[in-house]
Amino acid sequence: MISNAPFMPSDPSERFAMIFRALQRSVADNGYRL
Repeated sequence: MISNAPFMPSDPSERFAMIFRALQRSVADNGYRL
């Protein structure tokens, strides 16, 4: 079975950084559109 889920690092700090970067991108994109 093929999964479309992105790679999630096993280290909690790396996982947090990855989630935080995605949140930053989302906020920046929404701010740019407004």
